[in-house]
Amino acid sequence: MSRDDNNITVANIIQLYVREQNNPELLHRATQLKALPESWWDYFQEQIRRQDVR
Repeated sequence: MSRDDNNITVANIIQLYVREQNNPELLHRATQLKALPESWWDYFQEQIRRQDVR
């Protein structure tokens, strides 16, 4: 088991997926995870793009 340099926890990822899509700082940190599946990376990138449009 290893720890990510961005201090992202599994709980943080679940928060982003379930209720905190409007947390740009956490979204950006999550997209830096090397272990993040591509589909999740795409989802978080889309959330970032939606915030940039607002």
